[in-house]
Amino acid sequence: MKQPCGLSRKKLPAYARELFERQKFQNLPLCVVTCIGVDAWNRAKKWRKSPNDIEAVVIDNEPPNQFRWPVANCLCIVEWDVGPSEKQVIELIEVLLKHGASAVTVNPLFVNFDSQIYQYDRERPIADRWVQTRETIRTYVQSKETANVA
Repeated sequence: MKQPCGLSRKKLPAYARELFERQKFQNLPLCVVTCIGVDAWNRAKKWRKSPNDIEAVVIDNEPPNQFRWPVANCLCIVEWDVGPSEKQVIELIEVLLKHGASAVTVNPLFVNFDSQIYQYDRERPIADRWVQTRETIRTYVQSKETANVA
């Protein structure tokens, strides 16, 4: 498996050694779970009990692009808890897709899913009256144009 230039010099994120080994033999996990935010270490330990999934941890304020992510052709889940900024989570999504993840689903653990996602605001312009009020679970996939960039 050919690595993009400079990628091999970067370190792996915490807990990702097994993922790296499985990628070498094309023995892909069911999904790669990346835990970020409060209690990320304990959540990653719980994922370790699943033989079909691999976990990784991103520590607050660590730029995700400083790591090598052996996620080619893997489905990824990002468990986002309180702590990291939206910007850091977006960077993580972009890095995972750049390194070949087939899809990245972000699960914001701090959200009360019983509350409304959108509210109607009569004060805004007609085409812009539905306003998102909370985060929601989202899945991101590579576009065909960017699939071979990494």
